[in-house]
Amino acid sequence: MYRMTLTVCVISLLTASTVFGQGGGNQNGGNQNGGVGGIRIDPDGVLNQAQITTLSSRELRSMLRKSAGESLPEDLNRASEQRMISLRALDLEINRLMDDGQPLPPAIINLAGLTRIDLVSFTDDGIDVIIAGPAEGFAPGPDGRQIGVQTQRPVLCLEDLLIALRTANGRSSFGCSFDPVPERLAKTLQLLQQDMAAANAAAAQQAFQQIGQVLGNWNISVNGVPSDSRMAVTMVEADFMLKRLTTGDANPDVSGFKSYLSMMSSKTNGLQRWWFSPLYESIETNPARTVFRFSGARLQVSAQDELVDADGNRRDAATTQISFQKYAQQFTRKMDALAENVPAIAQLQNTVDVLVTATLIQRAQSSGSLRWTPTVLSDEQRLPLQKFNVPREVPSLVRVRMAGQRTVLGVIAGGVTINPRRILDDVQLAEDQTRLQISPHDAGQQTWWWD
Repeated sequence: MYRMTLTVCVISLLTASTVFGQGGGNQNGGNQNGGVGGIRIDPDGVLNQAQITTLSSRELRSMLRKSAGESLPEDLNRASEQRMISLRALDLEINRLMDDGQPLPPAIINLAGLTRIDLVSFTDDGIDVIIAGPAEGFAPGPDGRQIGVQTQRPVLCLEDLLIALRTANGRSSFGCSFDPVPERLAKTLQLLQQDMAAANAAAAQQAFQQIGQVLGNWNISVNGVPSDSRMAVTMVEADFMLKRLTTGDANPDVSGFKSYLSMMSSKTNGLQRWWFSPLYESIETNPARTVFRFSGARLQVSAQDELVDADGNRRDAATTQISFQKYAQQFTRKMDALAENVPAIAQLQNTVDVLVTATLIQRAQSSGSLRWTPTVLSDEQRLPLQKFNVPREVPSLVRVRMAGQRTVLGVIAGGVTINPRRILDDVQLAEDQTRLQISPHDAGQQTWWWD
């Protein structure tokens, strides 16, 4: 006989933002190269795992090189340790193209192939903002997501920047959450408290799948950004991927990484909340606070025990079990390695950078040190956001593992919480001011980006 015990039901909150690559208004996020990821949102707003074509590393690299070589100019289709973008010049170029009735080229839509923001600089005259980071040629992966030719890392997108600039002034945090319906959660806990036994592991698995049906779909809510925006979809994808990595449904192919379900013992019990939140190694600045440098993995995972009452309402427990903390610490240590194989995590890292950058801009404008006001980047009428299917529900993900004669249940969700203003409370003066240098723009170059 297998005794069936509720070992863990992980419930989490999510907050964040990010954007996919070029393809507009479709319903899919996703991964490339057989890495982990990919979601689809049906017309009813139900989220599920997407089926993505798997390519070998060689096949993917060949496809990306061919596509980038055909679609990008030579100077853009090359790797750069530090590529600079003038936001003022970018804004003027977009305005010119729109006045001429021309479409925005891939270089603008994908922000010159930047894969990260390392530096943000306000010019001495107070009329421009320069962002800088590594960049490379880019092309759509098997799922349509724009990724770097060399690293296969998602590139930054104009859509990210638009949402961040338009929301930084009025919002202190951004997010979404996956939440079970309280009444269904209460019924599930009542069922699990019964003296249930199964003849074998297969019967236990079947019984727990029935429990998943009782839980039903969980509600998805988004705050801080439009629920039909690419940013919202990206937040939801990150949440979904955290859930799948925690249950072991997704294998990130990262050495030493273990799912939480595989780490659980039969003595584990309760409900937990997991979430992503920002974690920089440092944000450094100069004495004038006109240049800022970001470093570190950008993200961490945290855990919190929760208590559930008879009506299915949740609240934080006074303590959190060590095993949950160990899993969160493992995830945080391996964040960069996970981001290499899980595009949703890499995009979330980029999202943190973009949101922090927009908050720096908003603060500089409020203090008067930045006098630049965008012409079209902030104009929702002339440059509207793309629209996506609104994610409304996600099916319960129930997984079972046998631990001796006991059955370990996992009902797992995840989350992200990003508060850019709080992040900037810990800015420090750089000990080495040379780390804050940005290559100057050649006055003879008529372009909004340069290496």
